[in-house]
Amino acid sequence: MDKFIADQKGGIIQTGSKEDIRDAFEDTYVDTYQDELEAQHPGEQNEDVVEGMIDRGLLALNFDGRIAAVK
Repeated sequence: MDKFIADQKGGIIQTGSKEDIRDAFEDTYVDTYQDELEAQHPGEQNEDVVEGMIDRGLLALNFDGRIAAVK
């Protein structure tokens, strides 16, 4: 998260909406991690578990609050 903020502080964080910023973060970091976990633990039920873990992780990061602090 810190690397993303540092890399994008003058870019999408200043110009994008909350949704655009979240999408950029997910495209850059989260999707790759999610794909790796789903490949290691295949199956519909595991996919749901992985998605839930990712969602809780983003909440724990206080993503929106941290982005708002640097805007």
